[in-house]
Parts: sequence; C-alpha cells; structure tokens
Amino acid sequence: MTVQTYLLDKTGDEIREMARDCYRRREESWERSDSDGFLSQWAMQEMASRYQAWANLADRGWVAESAALFDAATGELLDSRMVDSQYGSRWMVTRGSDRQFLSYSLAKKADRRRAYYAKHGVTLGRVARRVVPLSDGHTMPDRDYPDVTVISTDDVGEDWA
Repeated sequence: MTVQTYLLDKTGDEIREMARDCYRRREESWERSDSDGFLSQWAMQEMASRYQAWANLADRGWVAESAALFDAATGELLDSRMVDSQYGSRWMVTRGSDRQFLSYSLAKKADRRRAYYAKHGVTLGRVARRVVPLSDGHTMPDRDYPDVTVISTDDVGEDWA
C-alpha cells in the first residue's frame, strides 16, 4: 500500500474532478467496446469511488474519525490499531514491550460490548486525527501530524437489532 501523496495538496473539488474524469473514461470505454472493456470499466469505477471518498476527506482537512481504545482505569488513549490475524480483524494494543490482542466485540447489546471491553481493562471510544490516503482505498494516520482529538472515551454505540 502506497501513500497517495499527490492528493494531499489538492482540494476536494480538484479530487472530485478526477473522479468525474474516471467516470467519463469508463463511459467512453463502454461506448467503444462490447464486453472486452469490462476490466478497465471496473477499474475506472473503483478509482472514481476512491476519489469521491478522498475528496470528502480533503474537504475536512484530511481529518477522519475512528474507533480507539482507552485504558479503563486512567482514560488514557492506548497505542492500538486494528490488524488482520488468523482469527480475523483484531485490536493490537501495545503497552511498552507487551502486546495484547483483543477481538472486536460483536455483541448486539451495548452493555454487553461495554462489559467485554471492561473485562480486558479498556474502553472503546472515538478519536479524530489527520489521515493520509492509501492506494488500496483505505487511510492510515498521518505520522507527520500525531495530534489526536478525543471525541469520546466510552462509545460502544447503540443496541443492534
């Protein structure tokens, strides 16, 4: 995954224009081919969708909200991130030289999710931080801007149906 640094200096409108260009090229490909252009048409659609999402981030100064883990006793933001493991996506919490892996709670009731995290000494909250776009369509925290704004230290969401 490569950081798409060429986008960081562009405005949301400039990135939206890049998306429109992808849509235009997709339609041109459709007009001049039968089914042979499927792959390029699909790729143009994918890139246009990524550009649309990145344009919205650019409008917000490349700041995005995300889930984060906090120490249940102190309320401190923990060094944590989601990682792929053999058991699916999990939180990896680093405390000094120790690493703890914690599954993302899928309990339907908010109280049960809260209890699950409390059992592991953490709370689930929300933060806002500057991010950079990656070539796979995702984002990652911008290492050049380490500032994090805490939105909530206890936000497990509503009950799910």
